[in-house]
Amino acid sequence: MNPMLEHEGTGETILIVEDNGSARMALEALLEALGYKVIATADATEAINALSQQADTVDLVMSDLILPRISGPELYDQLRELRPGLPCIIMSGYPLEDETERLKRHGIHHWLQKPFNMRRLSELVHDVLHP
Repeated sequence: MNPMLEHEGTGETILIVEDNGSARMALEALLEALGYKVIATADATEAINALSQQADTVDLVMSDLILPRISGPELYDQLRELRPGLPCIIMSGYPLEDETERLKRHGIHHWLQKPFNMRRLSELVHDVLHP
């Protein structure tokens, strides 16, 4: 365990949905360094296909707020049809103050403001996976 971090994963699987390739690869590397398994997807179609094939193994979805052709909350609505109760963290580089009520209406109660550091990432992911 990294002495700077209080929370590390124990092999839980996280489905990430991030259309920016560099951001997706960086997030994947951070989560893997924290001890999580990662399924990295670039858009809603890839995410739905991945969850359709591995619904029982995915423990958490982390999605960008703004994706091509669909928003992160709209995607989460579709993913929950495949796996009810699946938790989600929405990420955004834009201020989320005006979005929080809309996110809550979609059943999303956790969000992460970009850029974020590894400590914030590890704490939030742990808190969502272990309420």
